[in-house]
Amino acid sequence: MKKSVFSVFCSMVLLIAACNENGSTDDTSKKESIPGNLFPLTVNNRMEYGGYLTNGSTDSIVPGSDNLLAVWRIIGDTSLSSVYNTEAVSHLSKSSATIIVDSLSVPGILTQVKVSPVLVYIDNANGNFYYLLNFGNAFRTYLMYDNVDTRHIRSDSLRFIKLLQSNAAIGEDYTVFKEAFQSYIAGLSPLPLLLEIVGNVQRTENLTMNVNGKDTTFKAYYLTVTNIPTLGAFKPEKTISAKFWLAEKIGPVQMFLAGDDEGPGSFRRLSKKNF
Repeated sequence: MKKSVFSVFCSMVLLIAACNENGSTDDTSKKESIPGNLFPLTVNNRMEYGGYLTNGSTDSIVPGSDNLLAVWRIIGDTSLSSVYNTEAVSHLSKSSATIIVDSLSVPGILTQVKVSPVLVYIDNANGNFYYLLNFGNAFRTYLMYDNVDTRHIRSDSLRFIKLLQSNAAIGEDYTVFKEAFQSYIAGLSPLPLLLEIVGNVQRTENLTMNVNGKDTTFKAYYLTVTNIPTLGAFKPEKTISAKFWLAEKIGPVQMFLAGDDEGPGSFRRLSKKNF
């Protein structure tokens, strides 16, 4: 999965932690714990978002894209092999997940509706929320080969990442993903590469937006997802891959999904829902 959601996983924008884009910061939220129903996966729930495309890994708007329309439809549990070929998912320990169909249209820019599968699940044992991310862009960028002689890029780029940790306190970092690889970006002598992603529900914000034709205020939990790749002895550059504003019993009421050198990102705000 390239950045349909969680694009990736993706090169991203630097976080300005003090910036409160569309709401007021509740300083007392630092003492709160994260509620357990921030990302419900109720079958047949449908959410519609307005917004705009963003340039590459930045959050700057793509001119003429502010007519973006995105729709999320929660379909239900499905086998991974029905979405991806068997080889692409054979290394994963989980064989099925809930599928969310992400439909994106931007008249005048996208010639047709872009439909992407978003595969997620909640671990019933601990309440953690997982998302299937495609690290294909990272594999290609860092030249991660499965065969050095043919210089063939590894095909096992799909990974489930822990997008939301249920027992994390507000303001507390937690590990979303961490895995060691080898990069051949410097030639035939491999360099160690550590791909690490960190999550943090930084605060709560009161967001007021027009949903279903009515001004509605949501208490949103502001989650940032930060990439920290470390190549050899080089200092890692932290970049934001996604921002989510999550409301209890609803899910994302606002989100920023960073793009990369292979495609734009997007900023979305909830405008309609059927529940």
